[in-house]
Amino acid sequence: MGFTGDVLAIDDQALLALYRSDDEADRAAALAEAERRDQAERLARARERLAQIRAEGELAAHAQYLEASDWCRGRLLSREGMAAGVDETSLWRMPWARAARFASEELRDFFQFVAPRITAADYVRVRAAESRAARSEAMTPAGTAPAVSVEHSDDEVVCDERGNDGPELAGDAAGSLRHEPAAEDAESGTWPGWAVRPGGRGPAGGAEGTPAGGGARRPAGPVQPARGVSAMRTPYVSYGEIEPLQTEYLLDGFPKIPRGDVTLFYGEGSVGKGRMICSLIADVVRGGGSVLTVLPEDHPAEEVAPRLRAAGVTDLSRVIDMTRLPAGGRFKLSADTKHEGDVGHLRQAMSELAEDGHDVRLIVIDPLAAVVGWGSISTNAGARRLIEPLQDLAMATGVAVIVVAHSVKSGVLQGSAGLQQVLRLVYKVTKDPANPALRVVHAEKANNLVAEDVRFTVEEDAEGRARVIWLTRQEMDRRNRSWRTPAPAAIPAPEFHSALMGIRRPGQAEPDVQVLGTYPGPDGARIALRRCQEHPAFRSSAAWQHGRTGLLSKYTRGDGAVVTFGVVAS
Repeated sequence: MGFTGDVLAIDDQALLALYRSDDEADRAAALAEAERRDQAERLARARERLAQIRAEGELAAHAQYLEASDWCRGRLLSREGMAAGVDETSLWRMPWARAARFASEELRDFFQFVAPRITAADYVRVRAAESRAARSEAMTPAGTAPAVSVEHSDDEVVCDERGNDGPELAGDAAGSLRHEPAAEDAESGTWPGWAVRPGGRGPAGGAEGTPAGGGARRPAGPVQPARGVSAMRTPYVSYGEIEPLQTEYLLDGFPKIPRGDVTLFYGEGSVGKGRMICSLIADVVRGGGSVLTVLPEDHPAEEVAPRLRAAGVTDLSRVIDMTRLPAGGRFKLSADTKHEGDVGHLRQAMSELAEDGHDVRLIVIDPLAAVVGWGSISTNAGARRLIEPLQDLAMATGVAVIVVAHSVKSGVLQGSAGLQQVLRLVYKVTKDPANPALRVVHAEKANNLVAEDVRFTVEEDAEGRARVIWLTRQEMDRRNRSWRTPAPAAIPAPEFHSALMGIRRPGQAEPDVQVLGTYPGPDGARIALRRCQEHPAFRSSAAWQHGRTGLLSKYTRGDGAVVTFGVVAS
């Protein structure tokens, strides 16, 4: 009686025993199942090899993407590509007709003059061509190429007799991979190149992993590897190897401004941000540091210089204006990938000033929106692209960077929320609702910092210069006590008002002055005025005027004498 079980469920040893049975139906079933298993294994091996080759192609394409990005200085997309939101790495995957449309002129020059574009599909085809060329050199004098290729090393790519490779092989008919067993193989229970053995099938001869009879192993479909990996080994670093560093601040007092980072101050117009920044600049200069400033909205001679002097900057030669670059153009930052901006000028200026003995510790950009030369900070990507070069500069040099921005009518920061997201420290400057004469500096975002609100006010000193007074906790307590404790009542000094009459005759240099009366108290001025009006020589038609000596009423008599009445305080 023939085999009644499921040949798909039995192992290779049982399948071999079934093939050696005397029942022809069992032998045919065993042979068919063995062929199916051989084909499945060949396809699995081919898929694995093709996946390896495609992964190599992905790495090669990514390595070229990094090289092209460096050569083109980040300008990989055309205006059409940026408008369409194309991912830069997709230029190495899409057809060339689309890639050429979305690629920048610099990238097209790179492909033309530096290196042709590499894609994963091109890489697979090139490897297939190399494999076919290697097989042609090893062919026998008969000059006939084998119907299917044999993979002898990891550097060969297998193809079918039509030269197909890559994803197209997944749809090949199973019959193109089938080898019919010879009669002697059928008797011995083996198939060309492979044997049914305990523990599974494997190569019957030759090196391990190589079919002895030259059986082909071809891929059946692509396997997509992880994208975005480098062609070189990744230098993994654990935090056990990273030395923790304590944050260094620009100034000892408040507000806290970390060195090696970018800090944002924002608020409505005329809230006092400019004077506050000048006060911080003065503290840096007094500490021996120098400051680079980019202030495109303020006139350097009429506004910036007087403010710095009023803030108490002791050495104005340590405050360097970078609003205008050496070539005459204005300092600009870039919010897109096509332009680099002028951060490199700041780095160069710091290097040159260091040779002249300057210790640049602070860079001030006020306001941020006025220096956006390319792109827009209204988008998250644009805001991040604008700030990141400043962060790189600060981290590399240890300088503190302050950027100042405005708020909109609703009180929120002008521009994209990406500005706040990319920065670690964001301060908002507002008026104190309890006392509009005070300004509150509130840490709206403070990573790794517990920051309390700081207050300041603008007052005139003895010379009439407006200066920022930082109100520490002790100063606030003192002022609160002085505001709440009434001052002792002062004893007012007695005040007198005198009624005067003067007559200057023709040819007389000085008038003759007569005191009509002197009256004390708060009503003295009113009584003295009435005394003048009651004098016989007083004319009600004479208008009273303000003069240096008080209230005046003056007229000329018929004989040319000038009569004057007045009230003076004494």
